[in-house]
Amino acid sequence: MEEKRKRNPNFSLQDSLLLTQIMGETHPDFHDMDMSFHKVDKARFSNRISKATKNALWVAVTENFNARAQFRREQSILEKKWENLQRDHRNLYMDFQREISLTGRGPIGRTLSVLTEAVIDVIGKQSAAVVGAAGAAYDLTLASLMLPQQFDVCDSEERSSVSDGPIFNVMDLVPVKPSQRVQSCSTTTSTLPSDSEMRALKKRKLELQIKFYERQLKL
Repeated sequence: MEEKRKRNPNFSLQDSLLLTQIMGETHPDFHDMDMSFHKVDKARFSNRISKATKNALWVAVTENFNARAQFRREQSILEKKWENLQRDHRNLYMDFQREISLTGRGPIGRTLSVLTEAVIDVIGKQSAAVVGAAGAAYDLTLASLMLPQQFDVCDSEERSSVSDGPIFNVMDLVPVKPSQRVQSCSTTTSTLPSDSEMRALKKRKLELQIKFYERQLKL
């Protein structure tokens, strides 16, 4: 009898974050249009985007993933995993934001997971079909990466939904006490980042999160 092919282990959080990071990176052939791998994959066919273009995209994604992941995955597995990540975390995000719109602050003691935030950053809040101001909540964890700038969290709807538990400062990957998260509203300036700065911050945030989980696995 033929030996059964050894099955790869389930995707870890680190694997899922890595795939999400890759899908959010700018496609080299569409740099002029600032399109990520995900956007190219979801785009309609055109004179620049064909079936061959999308297949080559997934070949590149698979090579990139396998070069950095602990376990190799087949192209079809990664495609299916990305579809599942989009579906599952879009639903989680929509449910969370719906509760915010109804209660004004969302479920008590609950926040979005790191992976849900990362997936939504890549696919976009608008694609999650969330209606209302709650869908535009600002991600305060990105503020810790903006060293030259500060943000006025007094006007951010997410201020009311931040958990009272400890969070991780992605600059040094150590726990931060709730009292250290934001400065007093009276001393905080209001300077929002540009779209390009936000994309760079989201990418850097995800890279640091992956490094954090890699460090946790080694402990």
